[in-house]
Amino acid sequence: MTRARRAREPGPELRTLLGAPSGPPGREKARPFVGESGALPPPVEIARRHVEDARAAAEGITSRDVAAGLSHLAGSLLSGLPA
Repeated sequence: MTRARRAREPGPELRTLLGAPSGPPGREKARPFVGESGALPPPVEIARRHVEDARAAAEGITSRDVAAGLSHLAGSLLSGLPA
């Protein structure tokens, strides 16, 4: 949430939420502010990066069949997500 604070000047309500430890209710209240700030990439973008990391790691496997299977498995985790 610190990055969100730097990305855009928060309103008083968000400043209060970010200025103290927060439990689940506070996190849920802050979530829309943080998402709208542009400070954090969308979750789908993060998932795509993880899939690319997994595919890159699979390239190091000596068995081509296993590497191809793991790469396909990683990519299939994104099926059904928005493009």
